[in-house]
Amino acid sequence: MADFRYRIYTDQANNLIRVDLRGTLTRSGIMSAVSEARDLAHQEERNLLYDMRTMEMPEGILLSEILTFVRTHTRLNSEEATKFRSASLVVKQLLSDEVWELYQYASRNAGLQWEFFTEEEQAIDWLCAD
Repeated sequence: MADFRYRIYTDQANNLIRVDLRGTLTRSGIMSAVSEARDLAHQEERNLLYDMRTMEMPEGILLSEILTFVRTHTRLNSEEATKFRSASLVVKQLLSDEVWELYQYASRNAGLQWEFFTEEEQAIDWLCAD
């Protein structure tokens, strides 16, 4: 089980903030990554691409934790948060259909423009669309 790590940087070529997530997801780690990424996105007025293809989901993740995270995280529950699109790039096996759909439901319910993609080109096209 690899430790959770992330790297946040500006992708000038695609006019995005990229967040590369690796290792086994932790609640504190993802909250830090989202906070830092959202701050940078707001400063630079850019959409976000979370690359989760090398991230692992821990055993026994509770669906209620996903809903709570999206509903209570301050960077996701502000008017400013709704101004930017976020895409998560995943391998389909990373999330079960139930978890995948729950993330999408919770995000939309919070007023966020957040989608999941398995193809990087499709994610970038969606993020860059007017």
